[in-house]
Amino acid sequence: MAPVQVILILAVLVHVFDLQILVSAATVTRDLFVVNENLAPDGFSRSTVVGDSFQLNVTDLLTDSSMNRSTSIHWHGLFQKTTNYVDGVAFVSQCPIVPNNSFLYNFTVPDQAGTFWYHSHLSVQYCDGLRGPFVIYDDAHDRSLYGYDIDDDSTVITIGDWYHDNSLVLFAAKGPQVPVSTLINGLGRSTLNSTTPLAVVKVDGNLIAKQTVDLIVLYPGQRYSFILLADQDPSKTYGIRALYALLELLVDTLRIPLSSGDPNGTVQQNPIIPLNESELVPLLDPAPPEGVNPFVVNITLGLIGHAAFSMNDVQWMDPPVPVLLQIISGAQTPQSLLPSGSVYTLPPNQTIEITLVNPMGGAPHPFHLHGHAFSVVKPAGGPSNYVNPVRRDVAAVAANDITTIRFVTDNPGPWMLHWYV
Repeated sequence: MAPVQVILILAVLVHVFDLQILVSAATVTRDLFVVNENLAPDGFSRSTVVGDSFQLNVTDLLTDSSMNRSTSIHWHGLFQKTTNYVDGVAFVSQCPIVPNNSFLYNFTVPDQAGTFWYHSHLSVQYCDGLRGPFVIYDDAHDRSLYGYDIDDDSTVITIGDWYHDNSLVLFAAKGPQVPVSTLINGLGRSTLNSTTPLAVVKVDGNLIAKQTVDLIVLYPGQRYSFILLADQDPSKTYGIRALYALLELLVDTLRIPLSSGDPNGTVQQNPIIPLNESELVPLLDPAPPEGVNPFVVNITLGLIGHAAFSMNDVQWMDPPVPVLLQIISGAQTPQSLLPSGSVYTLPPNQTIEITLVNPMGGAPHPFHLHGHAFSVVKPAGGPSNYVNPVRRDVAAVAANDITTIRFVTDNPGPWMLHWYV
């Protein structure tokens, strides 16, 4: 058997469920039937409490031959310590689930609470709607810490791009694809009552010192938990606008009053306070991983031709067999399965420092590390911070900029580091 180690796998990912309750005690057991429906995604959320065990049986009932019929489900943000085999990455931790077959995702989440999400991790299939929020509550701790009143399914907000063509058509077209609309909780328009400034308290499931802002720049895969103080006129409603969640959120996500008023009146424009990632501070253990001589990896995002992205000049290719299965059997090494330069073998229990470089123009590019949370010691557009940097699992690299992260290799297995583009 191969020695315990962390395998870092580089990749670029271009970017209605029927749940039947079987039993609910110490273990949360669900059947998830993945089917084709002529519907917009409904943003269904599944909430649990910290320490729960999960048995999530996914059955593939996809029949539409114009779309990907195989699938896999990734539980985004969950570390999956000792259970890398249910991380849900097709061709890395498992074979894809083929039509009329099932796969049981059986795992425990002993020490994570917050907002996570599940989604297909096969090619760009999640763009077709196979995604949803996955919330783990630590009510007693969080309520006493921050003093809020309501935190349940009614306070979960999802934002996502929506296309009228399926993902295979979009993928074949190559190049950036502009979404037809942006959905909030699976709908084209959504409102909340009495919106006020947002007191951000969690970032990707990690507690932070409360930060009050008016605007949040949200990249694919990121999650923010915030407290909304409902102290305004309840007879008014206020819209949440998210125009092109991927490309234009920064310039056009504003709280717009929808209530009627004097058509000849003037509008008072108050200063907007945006969230600044470099000002976010972890609430617990704020210092990043230390190390006099950290293991250093430099990764550069590139473009091959007009539509194919690369990392360190290497383009992702699905291996013929899942990487984890070959590691366990000892039949092949990850390096023999994947393109040269896309696999890094990292030393166990060591501080790793990765600098991600984006030499291109255009929009920022977010990246996600599986199996770990990392400290953002140099955020996009911000200064270096080795004292109390924010900790999360998705960060972005701005155009012609770098982002540097640190984490500890305390979770053995093959873990993917990938960009969303």
